[in-house]
Amino acid sequence: MLSDKDVGIRAASASCLFQLAKHWYDQQILNAKAGSPLRQMLHSRVEDPDSDRVASLQCLSHLILDPEEDRAWFNMPVKSTKYYKEARCIVEEKPEVWSPVLMKLITESPKTSDQILGLSCLARLAKIEEIRKTFITEIGNTGVQRLAIKLVNLLRDIRTKYHTSIVLQRMSKELCKEIISSGVKTLQEGLMSMIKDGHPKAKGSSALCLSSYFDAEAKFREQAMLDSEFIIVLMTKLFGINEHCFPAQKGAVIAAFLKIVDHSDSATKLAEPKVIKAIVKTLSVDRWLERMEASNLLVGILSGEHTSDEVKKSIIEELVTVGVDDDALYRTQVYFRELYECDKVREFVCTRRVFSTVADALLHEHSRENALQFLKRIIENNEARMIMTDISFPDTLAALGQNVCSSRGIVSTVCSTFKVFVALCQNVKKGERSIRSAVHPTFEVFLKSIFRSDRGALSAVRNALEGFSLYEDFQALFLEQDIFEIIVKDMTMSILETHEGHHIDAQIAGFKCLQNLVDYPETRLMILEGIRDESVGNFALSLLVEVTGQNHLQCRNVPGGNVSPCLPRVRGYIVPYKEPGKDKSERM
Repeated sequence: MLSDKDVGIRAASASCLFQLAKHWYDQQILNAKAGSPLRQMLHSRVEDPDSDRVASLQCLSHLILDPEEDRAWFNMPVKSTKYYKEARCIVEEKPEVWSPVLMKLITESPKTSDQILGLSCLARLAKIEEIRKTFITEIGNTGVQRLAIKLVNLLRDIRTKYHTSIVLQRMSKELCKEIISSGVKTLQEGLMSMIKDGHPKAKGSSALCLSSYFDAEAKFREQAMLDSEFIIVLMTKLFGINEHCFPAQKGAVIAAFLKIVDHSDSATKLAEPKVIKAIVKTLSVDRWLERMEASNLLVGILSGEHTSDEVKKSIIEELVTVGVDDDALYRTQVYFRELYECDKVREFVCTRRVFSTVADALLHEHSRENALQFLKRIIENNEARMIMTDISFPDTLAALGQNVCSSRGIVSTVCSTFKVFVALCQNVKKGERSIRSAVHPTFEVFLKSIFRSDRGALSAVRNALEGFSLYEDFQALFLEQDIFEIIVKDMTMSILETHEGHHIDAQIAGFKCLQNLVDYPETRLMILEGIRDESVGNFALSLLVEVTGQNHLQCRNVPGGNVSPCLPRVRGYIVPYKEPGKDKSERM
């Protein structure tokens, strides 16, 4: 039908193919040998009606796009088919034929439908740098000036401003000077009006266009800065919960926003308290952006070349202030964790106020995991550890565990946190306040409270004790009968034989504790005197024999005095008995 003698049928056929091309049937279209008739329609004689050339150009303007790039915009990446190369060759062959037709549609036609058709074709053609440059060369300086004036006028029309903004953004390098001289105020107001009131795609395309001209022209920056709400509008209208850009545009719009705020001309505006509040509220309270998208945006703002230290402090303080409920804490803990990883921002995160939010976040189930991840990162730093100790964080953890010991999740988190403290405090420098002295008594109180009130937390508690048992500095903790009882009470070897029963994880953690404790002389006697279950006693004795090589310990205070020559392996935790003298590390 593309080769039909009737002009109307040919044009209608090309329009149908364009609709198919919009849904990425480019390969099927060109496989059907549509390229040749489309070429004939585009390269038709000047005296022939423009309808052929317009219909062909509309279809080809979509076929020239690489489907891999085009679908990636909609988060639908596919392997490029390379069929777009044939379409590009057709368009590049005779630009002198279609360039005047395109200009006529945009600058001369009184019909809005023709103007939109011309703008949409040019917007797609302008994505290809070679075609864009060819078009500018064909229309010449006079044509560029005429096009710039017309685009500024079309930006005022609510029906054409969306397509116009796309053309302006993609041709900003070629049209920037002419556009600015033709109407910088109209450009700024038109783009901002779409960001405020446009549909999601219009918001995104306008933001990209705004960023291009903001970065390129000082006059445009001056005009933008006259708006006292400039950055606030961008933040709330592009990333707000109720008003935002098109989801597939988020990455590009975030990059465009950062280009605007990380400019010397934006520094003063960014430092305003109302701007800081708007940024934090949008990211922490509205939460339209995914947490890592919001984190990247926040890190980009605070690590910007022109972002002052005062702005960094103010934004972090505002994050602390808004983090008062579970949902906000969930986000702020993620932000603090990511900001801590940024070298330019880390020093502003290492503060008492920020670290104090960790305990609050641990109290809430939704934000607990993020808080623990943040804690594990900051506690690797000596300065951070000392701040945590100075604000009595171990005491806070212990109190937290005692007050909410009905929640196994919180108990597990507190135990995990103590375990982190213990592992890292082995590297504390001399002269620093002893974290050991802060951790030991608070954890001891916490353990006794939990063990009495919530047996369901036994696994978490024993796992934490297993971490403490690795270090000789904490052996005194296990010399207390109440603490030792937590390890051995209700322990039975049947769990190793059947691989089933109650508290499997708790039993395994208890056996791991015993494996660690037999390495230290002070705890060996406690083990021999404290275990009353014969099978568990035999297990403990086998460990003692392995470590000390003293077979006479078999008969001491243990009924039966029999040592199993081999112990079964459970989940990789309990390992076979080895001959005396073997390195303990071989058992773990």
